[in-house]
Amino acid sequence: MRLTNEDSRPVDVALCVDEAALVRLRPVLRHLCVALVDHPVRLRLLSSTREIEALTLGPVQAVVHRRIRWPVAARRLAELIEGLRADAPDVIHAASAESFDLASELARALDAELLLDISSRTDVERTARLVTPRSPHLIAFSEPLVELLLRIRTVAPNCVDLVRPGVIASKETACFADAQRRPTIVSVHPLSRETRAGALITALARLRDEGLEFSAFLLGQGSGEPGLRRQVRGERLTTHVTFAALQAGIGDVFEEADILAVCQPLQEVSIRVLQAMAAGMLVVAPPSAVHDALKPDETALIVSDGSPAALAAGLREALTDRERARRLAEAGQIYVREHHTVSAMAERTAEVYRRVRAHAAA
Repeated sequence: MRLTNEDSRPVDVALCVDEAALVRLRPVLRHLCVALVDHPVRLRLLSSTREIEALTLGPVQAVVHRRIRWPVAARRLAELIEGLRADAPDVIHAASAESFDLASELARALDAELLLDISSRTDVERTARLVTPRSPHLIAFSEPLVELLLRIRTVAPNCVDLVRPGVIASKETACFADAQRRPTIVSVHPLSRETRAGALITALARLRDEGLEFSAFLLGQGSGEPGLRRQVRGERLTTHVTFAALQAGIGDVFEEADILAVCQPLQEVSIRVLQAMAAGMLVVAPPSAVHDALKPDETALIVSDGSPAALAAGLREALTDRERARRLAEAGQIYVREHHTVSAMAERTAEVYRRVRAHAAA
């Protein structure tokens, strides 16, 4: 098919990235920025944090604006709109629900198409409440999220696309790769009451009492950390459990660990979980209604719930049947390698950009 001048022109995209999205999606955003260089896309990253500048590469630009707090920041919003108006983008793309309102205002003011990433139940709920002049286009990170979106009466099927987040899989499988190494269990939840990290500590105490060997690392921060540290001391787990801040280069840690313990049912497509699977770790987790990479007895060890008893049972099974644990980890790694490639993510995202612009032209 012969391309028109409009088809051949690079799609101009402004990607709104709030601080929360940068924390949750940094690896995926970095991979997307790199991979889109090979596609006819001009990408600008809009954020109120200068950390976004670390993601820029080659033609990818960073636009750092003053923090916009709703609903009293009309002047700052106007400043950002005027800064973009002279070279207005074709598409305004919001990376998470926290950016939906800003992206919607920019799209309306600049007469651009609105594209929203849907990576969690919260994003789906926010989409249902979002008021826009015309229906936004949606990128869902998993098939269950697509199904949830299509239950919303205002969402048209032709406005929803499935684009799985891309991660890079290791060549080796980390889970129990070294038979002489003490088994390593990692958790990457924020340290708060809501994430049920305390249930994991109780489960670890049970495993210790049964004589099982392990080292556990709670990677994260949060208001509940002092209480969790007291719990560790009370359970006499200080020689088994280590607290550490969650670093951006978490992939290196995963390659030296065996098991990722998830303390509660995931309500989002967790990039940390995908990274752990890509490294060849075994994921032990409660069922998730939105994270379709976690398939019971296929790609992960799924426990009944996030209670101490259920978590202890799953971790016990993994530690005592290492051969099965490694098979599940290998299957999870293969799944990620086949369904969550960076190249496929970039190709499908670029295709959505082109189609969204064509929709606007029509």
